[in-house]
Amino acid sequence: MANLCGCGCGLPTTKLFRRGHYQRTVPRRHGYKQSVNNGKVVDQHIVIASAAIAKPLPVAAEVHHVDGDSRNNSRSNLVICQDRAYHRFLHVRTRILRVGGNPNTDAVCGMCGLAKSLNAFHRCASNGATGRSGMCKPCRKKRDAHHWKEMQMAR
Repeated sequence: MANLCGCGCGLPTTKLFRRGHYQRTVPRRHGYKQSVNNGKVVDQHIVIASAAIAKPLPVAAEVHHVDGDSRNNSRSNLVICQDRAYHRFLHVRTRILRVGGNPNTDAVCGMCGLAKSLNAFHRCASNGATGRSGMCKPCRKKRDAHHWKEMQMAR
């Protein structure tokens, strides 16, 4: 049974690497496959995304893995984001979908982890993704009550 080469080239082999391919790989950073390209260490998903548009990525661009698996570098799994803010925006929407919410009308509470309507969160101008606080109103009330109780006991 043939496996795929460990360097990430996608070619079949009966060993861990095809002959001569072991030199093309380097240790992985945070699960991303990396390779040596023209003497430089490059993340493979960036090389694949650049090849898909037939030119280098713009300076601020980031590559998003749709399924969340940093080792899945198939072209259909990669989205080129114009900047980090848009990349974060995609992760926020994915998280809302994962817990069963609607990314257009809901947000996820950072304390209870549930998707709730945006009206269940206080407005927060510093949160660029949703414009709302990271905690729903009931959880914030519970946290504040606990905080004040501890402050009273410390006196």
